[in-house]
Amino acid sequence: LLEHKTKEPQDVTVEIEFAKAITRSPGKNAVSFQVPQAPIARWTVHIDQPGIKMQITPILAATETASEKETTDASDDASVLLAFVGATPTVTLEWTPKAEGAAGLEALVSVETKTQTVMAEGVVRTRAEFDYTIRRAAVEKLDIAVPADQKVVSVFDPNIRQWSVQSPEKESDPQVLSVVLFDPATQTQHLTIELEKILDRQAEVTLPVLEARGVVRQQGIVVVGAEQGLRAEVVDRKGLLQIDTSELPASLKNGNWKFSYRYVALPVEAVFRLEKVQPLVHARSWATIDIGPTAYRFVGLTQYDVQRAGVFQLALEVPPEVPVNTLNIRGANVGGAPVQVDRVVRDPDNPNRVLVDLSRQAFGKVGLQYQYMVAFDPKRELSEIGRQLDLTPAISRPDDASVESNEGTIVIRAVGSLLCVPKQVENLRPISPQEAYQGLEGDRASLIVSGTDTVIQAFEWAQESPAITYTLERRKPQVEVRHLLTVAVEDRAIRYTDEFHFDVQYGGVESFRIDIPEALADEFRLTTRNFREERISPAPDDVEPGYQAWKFSGPQELLGSYTLTLTWTRELSNELDKARDVPVDVPRLVPRNVDQSWGQIVVLKAENIDVRDAPGAEGVRPIDPQHDLMDGRKFENAAGAFEFHGPWKLQLAATRYRVHPGKPTGIERGFVRVVVTRSDTMSVQAIYRLRSVQQRLAVELPEGAVLDAEQRLNGNRFHPETTIEETASPESADESSEAVSPDAEEAAASAEQSPDGVGRRRYYVPLVGTEPGEPVVLELRYTLPGDGSELPLPTFPTDPDVQPEAPAVQKIYLGVYLPEETCLFSHNGTWTEEFTWSRLGWNLRAVPGMSD
Repeated sequence: LLEHKTKEPQDVTVEIEFAKAITRSPGKNAVSFQVPQAPIARWTVHIDQPGIKMQITPILAATETASEKETTDASDDASVLLAFVGATPTVTLEWTPKAEGAAGLEALVSVETKTQTVMAEGVVRTRAEFDYTIRRAAVEKLDIAVPADQKVVSVFDPNIRQWSVQSPEKESDPQVLSVVLFDPATQTQHLTIELEKILDRQAEVTLPVLEARGVVRQQGIVVVGAEQGLRAEVVDRKGLLQIDTSELPASLKNGNWKFSYRYVALPVEAVFRLEKVQPLVHARSWATIDIGPTAYRFVGLTQYDVQRAGVFQLALEVPPEVPVNTLNIRGANVGGAPVQVDRVVRDPDNPNRVLVDLSRQAFGKVGLQYQYMVAFDPKRELSEIGRQLDLTPAISRPDDASVESNEGTIVIRAVGSLLCVPKQVENLRPISPQEAYQGLEGDRASLIVSGTDTVIQAFEWAQESPAITYTLERRKPQVEVRHLLTVAVEDRAIRYTDEFHFDVQYGGVESFRIDIPEALADEFRLTTRNFREERISPAPDDVEPGYQAWKFSGPQELLGSYTLTLTWTRELSNELDKARDVPVDVPRLVPRNVDQSWGQIVVLKAENIDVRDAPGAEGVRPIDPQHDLMDGRKFENAAGAFEFHGPWKLQLAATRYRVHPGKPTGIERGFVRVVVTRSDTMSVQAIYRLRSVQQRLAVELPEGAVLDAEQRLNGNRFHPETTIEETASPESADESSEAVSPDAEEAAASAEQSPDGVGRRRYYVPLVGTEPGEPVVLELRYTLPGDGSELPLPTFPTDPDVQPEAPAVQKIYLGVYLPEETCLFSHNGTWTEEFTWSRLGWNLRAVPGMSD
């Protein structure tokens, strides 16, 4: 015991030396002893062996590296543990001792292997990974037995100094791979070895097995794969247990392996039969043949579905009359990737076959486009009308020997000038043109060479080679013309515009012929671009007297729709001023060499001119210019229109009228609603729809009228200016004018005396914010004393400064509402009844009529 005799704090150092027996167990040593209790105790534990793992309990914190001061007396071959222990009566120390007694023994080595073998066409490649586990002693060199027919390509690991291969003394013995390490391996060592074997058309392949020399145990996993286009089958297998790919290590699961095995000991053996897989190709084709007068063009699209194995060559059936240098073959997007074409050659063994070599392997769905043009013999060209020709077009498609299934469709098209009659059809089934393009996921427009060609027929074929023969004949062109003649009568001139709409079908023409009156030969102008006019000389025999034959040519042969526009003008001078009726000639321009001709005449006029047809018209009938004109044409100021379908004759008469100024204000419609109340007061609402060019509108209300607070113009509130006209004394006039605005005083100075001599209030409605001539809606609301026996209404008087002329009034409606106890006996005034009497029991009731 240690006694503390004073009361002052004191540092005391106590050294205790004791011995305690060690409890030994397999792989672990332990010792426990009692210690003085303290809140925190620091322990430094020394064991005279390096690298010892120690554990002390109970523990607050520990580290295997002590401070420099505490380890100055410790040697490098000792293990030191610094620990902090809490308040406890017993401390337990545990550690794992180093193995003793292995000095001088040989290394104990085991190995795990992962072998990957891939069989390709003409070569077998192997990659083997060796994971060594080493015990008891270090290893400086590793030896591995490699089959004699395998070539060691590479051996790699960061700890490899060098490697060499020792050839076998006997052919039956394996070659030995020796690997020298930089640092001796004491625990683990990894090696990766790559092998390669060239196959000389061998049908069977033996699995290469690598054997680690000097090991007590070798086990591992073997995976075997075959590249695309090859199929492998197991012929013999020994010592290998087949496993599922899900049981493979993570590093091997992503591979495309045909077989996977596990072995636990050598020897093992496996033999595989290697066969080349033939590709399975399905072909679906779409083709179009466009026949012209001098040649025909073939365009084909084929979608190949390549399965099992890829291909580097495609074969097409192309007749010998199509030269290879005229073939245009390229990849196409037909529901798959376009193929990469390298070159095109004709098969020397088969003149009907063309080989297409690809620069990249084709697998899956790929597309190919091929087209060519075949010209006719110049002696057989269909350049003359009525000439015939038998044509058997060359149809190209995938070669039957290169595909498993072969089917497709073909569409025959021809220009409109050719009549195509099928003469012989072989191995083709007729279908609709819509069915011919079904399933075509790519660009359908690539099949259509000319958008003006007409579809003649569509067929479907399968497997057997199709063939078709047509009899071609050049058809006569058909020309139809519609012409629209516009006659615009103005004050000083008459302007003519004649539009000829030609539609040429079944063949082209060189020019259009139009016979024009001699009087217009020097006056008309051609306004259509890219056309030129020329007088035909000498004149044809069918020209009518007084006419000249003209031809109009385009930049090329005319086929399709064209529009020619001719214009000319006739001056009137003062003819409309001198005579009441001025004759207006309508000249007839005659298109020739056409199969059908008809037209329309539209008469336009100025606002102050009246135009009508004169007697003696022939071959024309009147039509509605608003609804019956060709192509839905619309013309403003159209006075009339005529239609003709043959020879015609027409003359018009024009008359000009003097222009009289209209009233500046016009009231189109009005509605005045008067509600008679029981208190002898009338509530009036007056609504007017009017047009005016004035800036202000003068309105007079009956005597006693009191405006409501709300007056509206086009739905917007406004405050009218006002003045009073009455025969009262000057004093009363002064009193009433006190409430009038200064602007109203100026207007009141110019106001007129009301005709009845009774005071009426005049208002001025401002129209400054409205457009002149546009419809305006004016709404006035006011109350008026009275029992309804008299109904005075608003008036629009003349005003020298504001309204020099009273407005024109078209129609005003008046609606009167009487109390229920009031009975209407009669009414008078310049009004038209807009109601009917209806009997309801014993009572009569006025029912309003329909309003516009």
